[in-house]
Amino acid sequence: MIDTASAIIEAAQAKEATSEEVIGPDPTPISLRVNGVARLVQVEPRTTLAEALRGPLGLTGTKIACNRGACSACTVWLDGLTVCACMMLAIEVGARNITTIEGLATGDKLHPVQAA
Repeated sequence: MIDTASAIIEAAQAKEATSEEVIGPDPTPISLRVNGVARLVQVEPRTTLAEALRGPLGLTGTKIACNRGACSACTVWLDGLTVCACMMLAIEVGARNITTIEGLATGDKLHPVQAA
């Protein structure tokens, strides 16, 4: 019994020594590349990408409707692929490029999605 407890303690200590840094629960600074511009924001780890875009970044074109990824109101491009921003945590984005509806225009010419 004592050997088992010792083994468990040693395994936990070994895992703790190699574990990644724990983020949270307090807000943490992250960098998001949105519409070609790197932006630094302070968010709680539980903040979704949609909440980060609408809140601290003020990009209200990304809507939060169902908050379940079913309605597509929060759709953004992440490295050119569509994702539901309400289903992804902001801290998960990393160095990928985010394009919101605000970033679709080419100069003064609206993208067809913006025109619609």
